[in-house]
Amino acid sequence: MYAKKRNGAIDFWRFIFSLVIVSFHTFHYESINGIQPFIGGNSSVEFFFLVSGFLMAQSADRVTDAKDRLGAETARFMTRKIKGLYPEFAVAWVMAFIVMHLAKKTFSLTSIVKDFLTGLWELCLLRMSGLAGYRANVVTWYISAMILAMLVLYPLLIKYKDTFFVLAAPCISIFLLGYMYQVFGNLNGGTAWEGFYYRGLMRAFADLSLGCIAWKLCQAIKKYEYTRLARTIFSIIELGGYLFCLFLMSGRVSPDMSFVLLMVFFICVPITFSHAAVTAGLFDNRLCYFLGKASFSLYIGHIFWVKSLEALFPSFTLKQRLAVLFACLVLTVITIMKLSDYIRKTAPSAVSSVKKLMIRQ
Repeated sequence: MYAKKRNGAIDFWRFIFSLVIVSFHTFHYESINGIQPFIGGNSSVEFFFLVSGFLMAQSADRVTDAKDRLGAETARFMTRKIKGLYPEFAVAWVMAFIVMHLAKKTFSLTSIVKDFLTGLWELCLLRMSGLAGYRANVVTWYISAMILAMLVLYPLLIKYKDTFFVLAAPCISIFLLGYMYQVFGNLNGGTAWEGFYYRGLMRAFADLSLGCIAWKLCQAIKKYEYTRLARTIFSIIELGGYLFCLFLMSGRVSPDMSFVLLMVFFICVPITFSHAAVTAGLFDNRLCYFLGKASFSLYIGHIFWVKSLEALFPSFTLKQRLAVLFACLVLTVITIMKLSDYIRKTAPSAVSSVKKLMIRQ
């Protein structure tokens, strides 16, 4: 069911940081006596960007002699990437569209049609290009930013591999992060429009480039056989780093520490992928693989419930709404995973049938 090439530790931390984002959004809307655990939890997105950049560099490394077919190789990579996430994305978007309109309670057929048509930009992964109409599932900004940034970075990566790792990626990440530090003071506000770009798109370019560098560091780490002592040190750095990130996101420090958080993630991610830590093998099991797979469905399937429960259940107490939220999240994750698996299984035969119907053989 799960490929052996999966990294259980990455899957485990994917799930943990997805929970952090859910907690951040939940208590942003449903604060209990002013308590907001993980008030900086939106910075977990930096981890996901870094991992995506790492995997992009890993894919590019497998491509040889692509200078004369950049378009074809880029199209192949982007197609594979979109196929890997779009079934879950589409199912969650439809669920979000329905739930958000039910929460309105007063709507017409005209408004539904209008929201659907203007929301197609989001459904087509183009929201962070500036084509932003109705937003059914606001957390999908991350997916759109990642796809659009990859569309630019990947052909550069496969054409100028060494130059990209040594020169382009460091320059892109350093200068963009420096700009955001001076202008915004933090890495928050992915959906903030800054005149001719979304702030989240800038984050995507910076973090994905940093993820490419993390891949290069991982290759350097994997060159050597390490002693038990060295592997223990790697474990301490890795676990300590992730726990420190959780501490930072708990909100006990100033917002500009989000840049420090990103750098700590940058140190931890190549160690986790390298399997150099003595604890690495503990995560290579079916449970962690499942949690990693479920993390994406959890991420894209929570915010519309969080934003709608008070309108859907106005007479419920806060504790009752939180209980309902928990049940809704469990059912939503299961629904997204099951329906997306079904779509992947049936899509090839459906496409084949349409081709036979529309194209002469």
